[in-house]
Amino acid sequence: MGIEEQAGYDAAIISCIIKEYYDDLLNWYGLTISLTEKHVEQVNNEIRNALTHLSRASFMEDADSFNGELSKAKGHFERGKKDCLKLCILELHERLRSTIKGIEIREGALKSEYRKRLVNLEKLRKEAFIKESKNDGTGTIEHLEKIIIDLMELEEQLLEAYPTANPITNWYAIRHRVFHSLGQIALGLIVAGIIWVISNI
Repeated sequence: MGIEEQAGYDAAIISCIIKEYYDDLLNWYGLTISLTEKHVEQVNNEIRNALTHLSRASFMEDADSFNGELSKAKGHFERGKKDCLKLCILELHERLRSTIKGIEIREGALKSEYRKRLVNLEKLRKEAFIKESKNDGTGTIEHLEKIIIDLMELEEQLLEAYPTANPITNWYAIRHRVFHSLGQIALGLIVAGIIWVISNI
């Protein structure tokens, strides 16, 4: 392999790392960590696999082998990004549901316009996950990215529209859950007591 050819391979590897990892995947991985508060092993595995293929590519002598390893590396970066996007959606969806629960406890029923948007987002989320699970790559990443943006915008708008309502961790929500649990326990004790009385008649 000539010096110029090797330099071209090296430039392609560096470009892949910058474009696929630093400029793309790393941004979503950062959001995933901030939302889940943990490093996700499945994403780490995809990054490690991608770097392994790039390492192999650097030792390839012919263009076909090099391009094959480069393509595999890009595939792992893409799968890592999809994993990040799906995890972000799941976490944001749960956080949004908690926010809505807090609003309903403090303020009453949610306005229909917000409820409709939530239902539509849930529909889009299911469609995107089904599409991704079938390996239908057409527009999947863009679809997932849009859902994340829409979920974040909806949460922000809800907190602006209902400034006194916090997510489910607020005191009112906790009190509601405690009283609900106590009510269930009390009902269970009453039913158990009735059964015991009947069985001893």
